Amino acid sequence: MKTFPLAAATIGAFFAFAPLQAQEPTEADAKIERAAVTDEAAAEDSQRGDEAIVCRDLAPKVGTRIPGRRVCLPIYQWEEWEKTTRETAQDVEMRGRLYAN
Repeated sequence: MKTFPLAAATIGAFFAFAPLQAQEPTEADAKIERAAVTDEAAAEDSQRGDEAIVCRDLAPKVGTRIPGRRVCLPIYQWEEWEKTTRETAQDVEMRGRLYAN
């Protein structure tokens, strides 16, 4: 009879702490992840070549006294930013036309 509480406590401790160990990433996993991210960045840089970095001052948000911020990006990322902004503006305009009727 006395072995039942001991066995129950052991099994309960196993179930309580097993998920904690399973969720903690090891240092090896972290190193592998960092290496993969670094390899992707290196591959992207080699594809783009040596693009100059351009810094721009962004306008502050409307209705705030907080000044704008300075953002520095390569030229290709500025082009993507402008394209996305243009597409978003056109999408908002089209939605306005659809709902106005």
